[in-house]
Amino acid sequence: MSQYIGKVIRDLRVKQNMTQQDLAKGICSVTYLSKIENNNMTPSDEVLECICGRLGITKDELMIDPHESFLKDLETWLKSIAVERDADQADQLYVDIKKQAENVDGHLYQMYFRLYELRYFTFKRNIKEAEHVFHVLKDKEYLFNDMHKYRYYKFLGIFHIQKDLLNLALDFLLKAEDYMKNLMDPELFYLFSITYSRLHNPAKSILYARDALKLYQENINHRRIQECHLLLGINSLLLKDYTAAENHFTKILHSDFEKTNKHLKGRIYHNLGYLKYLNHDIAGAETYLNKALEVKPYELEQLNTLVLLAKIQDMKGNHDQLSSLIDKGLKIADAHHKDRFILKFTVLKLKLKNSKEKLINYLQDEVIPFFADNGEADELKENLMFLADLYYKDRKYKDAAKYFKEACELS
Repeated sequence: MSQYIGKVIRDLRVKQNMTQQDLAKGICSVTYLSKIENNNMTPSDEVLECICGRLGITKDELMIDPHESFLKDLETWLKSIAVERDADQADQLYVDIKKQAENVDGHLYQMYFRLYELRYFTFKRNIKEAEHVFHVLKDKEYLFNDMHKYRYYKFLGIFHIQKDLLNLALDFLLKAEDYMKNLMDPELFYLFSITYSRLHNPAKSILYARDALKLYQENINHRRIQECHLLLGINSLLLKDYTAAENHFTKILHSDFEKTNKHLKGRIYHNLGYLKYLNHDIAGAETYLNKALEVKPYELEQLNTLVLLAKIQDMKGNHDQLSSLIDKGLKIADAHHKDRFILKFTVLKLKLKNSKEKLINYLQDEVIPFFADNGEADELKENLMFLADLYYKDRKYKDAAKYFKEACELS
């Protein structure tokens, strides 16, 4: 028998402006009814039939969990976020579900709402609000069943990917995998692929990207198919297989590209620009990178493109343009608390100002420890090589050799 029967009886009685005496008359004592409404007593079938008759409902209707509708709405909301990726619909549903959550009894159901709210804020790239919800949910996994534990760890993985805390993200995704059981979730494979790629493990990233791609092709999810090809292309860049990278990017360009989402289009242009940059086609790189800036809808998404454009201006000696890009990048990074980009732009700023001593200290004390702790091997190697070069030019050969050796050991 449902644990919510007492609450439903009480709510229906109040809605019909009935007192306990009105409902109990001729059926049972008021004390007996009070115990039923407070879930302190299970009514007999005969009493329950009489109470339902007076309330004008069937016994089957009474047995329905009053939270069932709320839970169904949560699932619809999650689908709009994770499957359909429809921001407008997700926004509309959030307004309605937030109102429902204000009137839902029970700590568990409030935590369900908070769990899905975390996924909503990561979808909206609202890190500040996601951070708040994360602290509400922290260490609350014991509340959830296995299915919701799976979502709990997966959503925390997404949150930490967006925070650029990749080792933590990987820990949460691995915990989610423990609860995956027989579920074949392409999104989890896709998240693993992103994380391993950024941790400079292209081999593992490719395996997960291919698993995700296969499932997305079976589900005919065109956007995610494009995103998987983008990931495979990025991993090919990491492996220095530029031909394979270009093939993956070309597949996206030939797959109804004009209908491609702006977020994805911006990432494709960025990576085509990066490919040109690696092939020393600086003019081609600038063309694609500027296209990326034009189509990326959110300033937060522009940071990696601004960094690469700034590096190009540094190479070309265009100090005015470099300074402008640094200022713009730092402003966005500071506003969104993106530490990895604050570090990158600050290095470029100190280099531009020719503040050699400050730059060396900053690399040693801030930049290198950050990327080492976060497991970002490419970024770590680049900054170790840069520091080694600074020491070499300063004729401090012992220090230069030390950092050059550390960089080589990462290869």
